[in-house]
Amino acid sequence: MKSMIANLIEEEIFNSNYIAESDSDFMKRICKHIFDEVSYLRQFVPTEYHAEVISEIEDQVLQVYQTKTYGHLNLQHYRKIHRPTAKDIV
Repeated sequence: MKSMIANLIEEEIFNSNYIAESDSDFMKRICKHIFDEVSYLRQFVPTEYHAEVISEIEDQVLQVYQTKTYGHLNLQHYRKIHRPTAKDIV
């Protein structure tokens, strides 16, 4: 699951449609995307455990996000320092 989250964060961190979003908005967007991706699992998980599954996904997203942005003040700082340049796109 963490590799799926890491790949999604890597893909979405420089998404120009959301360039001004806050850290918490970014995390919510990533969590929603993961929830949507694994929504089919709801049929296999008893209803009383749905909250635990959601909490576990949120915890994993937070862990991967913190690892990815370690040493940066916030998401905006990370994006400013690591934004792709024209030579990176070629």
